[in-house]
Amino acid sequence: MMALDDSLITGVSCMDYGDDPEFNRQHNLAGFLIESRDRGASWTNVTPVDNQLFTGRFSAPLFVACGQGNQDCNGMVYVMFAAGFDGAAYWCANDAYYLARVLERNVRDATMYEWYAGPGPLWATDPAEASPVFEFENMLGENSVSYDASVGRYIMANYGFVDSAGRPRPWHQAPIPSVHRTQLLLLEAPEPWGPWRWMYRDDDWQHGSYTPNLAQGFNPNPTRAQGMGGGGSWELVMLSSCIGPDKGCRYTLNYQTIHLELNRTRVRES
Repeated sequence: MMALDDSLITGVSCMDYGDDPEFNRQHNLAGFLIESRDRGASWTNVTPVDNQLFTGRFSAPLFVACGQGNQDCNGMVYVMFAAGFDGAAYWCANDAYYLARVLERNVRDATMYEWYAGPGPLWATDPAEASPVFEFENMLGENSVSYDASVGRYIMANYGFVDSAGRPRPWHQAPIPSVHRTQLLLLEAPEPWGPWRWMYRDDDWQHGSYTPNLAQGFNPNPTRAQGMGGGGSWELVMLSSCIGPDKGCRYTLNYQTIHLELNRTRVRES
């Protein structure tokens, strides 16, 4: 979701609960944008449900959070899309992330979007020319990406479901286990097109939690290191949902503070 001027704008996806018994992922069939001008009390369609842009691998549009009112992206809106190498988009176990951009004033016009098409960066008006900005086979969810101006980095929080041996396993793959297992991966990049590098990994995170979202407006530590070159502490607030063995965890909104130490020399390449 993105706040822009006096509006809230977000993407919506139509999905089924999987159509591949061998690797059963929730399948995003089509997406569209909706908008609210009364702080979420009511919503209207920005793009038609049957639009020709948000289909196939672009069926789940996810806005990059760029500060209050998108103030940190210089008038540009960035949109991420998680998708499989098979040309479809899924709720979990995707293979790659794609990126589109559009001027703020044109965000409601699907014909004005441009697509990352390779290093440079190169941008194309034809979505068929889109190239991935990040790949992680069968392990990418529908992720939150936020820009943090205090460190000059885009931060991605990724969830990927795994079996007891750490291999990719979609949430709805039969037989459904009594306890799910999630890998949490935090990544950082100087630009939304990368290069993306991982900085934190937990292979058994929070009893099957999913959809971690970085909450920019609730940072508990306003005094943070400036820039990635120095040391110092840095805290993130992450909101997530889960279904765990504890009934109190099921479909709840969970609050987690992540404390990080900034050190450029310890950043790992993707």
